[in-house]
Amino acid sequence: MPKLRKIGLTLTLVAALLSNVSAQEANPLLNDAIRHFELQSFPTAIQKFEAVLKNGSANLSEADKLSVLLKLAISYQQAKDGTNAERVFREAFSSSADLKADHKSYLQFAQVLAENEKYKESQEYYDKFNTSQIIEDQSVTSLKSVSVANLSDDVSALTNGKGKYKIDFLDFNTANPEFSPVYYHDGIVYCSGKGSGTSLFNEKGGYLDLFYISDISNIQGLGSDGNAKKPKRISVNGEKSLGNDYYSRLTANDSKTLNFFGGKDEADGESKEQIAESEIFSKTLNTKFHEGPSTFSKDFSQIIFTRNNYNAGEKGASEDNVTKLKLYTAKNINGAWGDATELPFNDDEFSTAHPSWSKDGKRLYFASDRTGGFGGMDIWGVDYKNGNWGEPKNLGKDVNSKGVEAFPFVDDKGNLYYSSDGWGGEGGLDLFFVEMKNGVNANKPVGLGEPFNSPNDDFGIITDGNRKTGYFSSDRKRGEDDDIYRFTLEVGSAYDCREMTISIFDSESKEPVSDTD
Repeated sequence: MPKLRKIGLTLTLVAALLSNVSAQEANPLLNDAIRHFELQSFPTAIQKFEAVLKNGSANLSEADKLSVLLKLAISYQQAKDGTNAERVFREAFSSSADLKADHKSYLQFAQVLAENEKYKESQEYYDKFNTSQIIEDQSVTSLKSVSVANLSDDVSALTNGKGKYKIDFLDFNTANPEFSPVYYHDGIVYCSGKGSGTSLFNEKGGYLDLFYISDISNIQGLGSDGNAKKPKRISVNGEKSLGNDYYSRLTANDSKTLNFFGGKDEADGESKEQIAESEIFSKTLNTKFHEGPSTFSKDFSQIIFTRNNYNAGEKGASEDNVTKLKLYTAKNINGAWGDATELPFNDDEFSTAHPSWSKDGKRLYFASDRTGGFGGMDIWGVDYKNGNWGEPKNLGKDVNSKGVEAFPFVDDKGNLYYSSDGWGGEGGLDLFFVEMKNGVNANKPVGLGEPFNSPNDDFGIITDGNRKTGYFSSDRKRGEDDDIYRFTLEVGSAYDCREMTISIFDSESKEPVSDTD
């Protein structure tokens, strides 16, 4: 699954970053290339932009050629081809055309370089972006010069968890995307594209739905990188294999899907061993459109989840005819989920997605590209009291950057985790942690480093208040799709050493004792 396709549940792959190409109307091939770019059909856009540069670049002005190069570089970036993305960005930056209007390309090139593990040069372009930013809206005074990254020449700062955690690729992952797990009773609910539909965001087929594994103790690990041998799929109850995938999906609409790994079987001399059981979470909540990241109330009686703008069988759209994302909620009554209803702060004109409900039920965090943000998607918070929702508030420039912030998660202590591509790191979306007090960040975000972050996208984490164990999503295994990983703290503490001040008092006078070592 190409990079940021899972942010098919954010609809923010590439915002409108570049100006229109003046030669578009006179060049049908260029017009077609731009159309595919705007539709986020990046493989096709790549072919057509390359053809434009090969066959028609002589007819392009210097500014038009620069625009084509930048669009082509972004297309390669979104298609997970970092080598060609870097090549085309370098060609664009070597041109004599003015880049001031496209200053965000510095940020995109910095991200590509970080993904290619060229951290020092990446920092140079993050710095160029920081110094070249302009005030995009004079009415928003806080939009000035947001610092985007601070990569160290010594990347040891990015590996502060390496060696402390055991990372396991899990047995229920398939060739389709699996991501954004959330705890539900003794199991997990997660997103996957196992359905039978097709969509812009999942070229391998299938809209995203919510799936459920009822008992996490049945989940097995296959090694840290997922490269353990994946046996061929065998027959189940006499049914013939549908393919040689290591996962079992008999039909797209099965209510339960059982995974089997091979051992000895009567037919081919291999036995079979049942592993993690996955089932469709709710036929009531899953529709023919995307259902994505979800969150539950503390007693699991209420769900809030992401879905395309879809109500009562009707699909909604914005003024520019884009189906945005919204948050919906439903209650569990006598073991069954009732009808989903919209949260009141949704809007047809922007996306609202990726909810995470605090354990005390008083605050909801989510991602949105609504007015008042700093970049593509931002992290927002909204209070919940006596069954009523307050007014959403942006978490501010110390949490949000000019890039994309998404997939928030609030732990048992009320602290916030989320993913960003705008604060620097190892490339793509990286996982960050922010200590929160009363819904306000107490400090700036800290990257989790390795082994959580990789040159690819890392997001959708859930964990306990001490970060001892949990799950997260990443496309690190092959860089083609998203999978869920489990992590377990093995050595020491999840947090680095901290200074502690100790005061010694006299037991009788209760006065502090001076000059003690």
